Amino acid sequence: GKEASGLSSFALGGFAACVACILTQPIDVVKTRLMTQALSNLTPYKGVGDCVSRMLREEGAGAFFKGLAPRMIYVAPFAAVQFTAHAAASKVVRACRR
Repeated sequence: GKEASGLSSFALGGFAACVACILTQPIDVVKTRLMTQALSNLTPYKGVGDCVSRMLREEGAGAFFKGLAPRMIYVAPFAAVQFTAHAAASKVVRACRR
């Protein structure tokens, strides 16, 4: 297939990281709440199901995506650089094999 340019690899890496963040953020928010509930004055969650249902009922679906923007700002540049470096390294390895 056609090889992606450095800029394309960079953009695709950042995009892939953003998609991964969006898909995993709800799970991460629930995990974080369960892990930090001992530090809170709120009624503790009984488990994952209770956490999810209370969040949905008391805060709405948006609660599952709290902190998404800072996470994307943190993760996307690293993935973009990683994709670009991998593409460049792959190009060098293929050239050396010829």
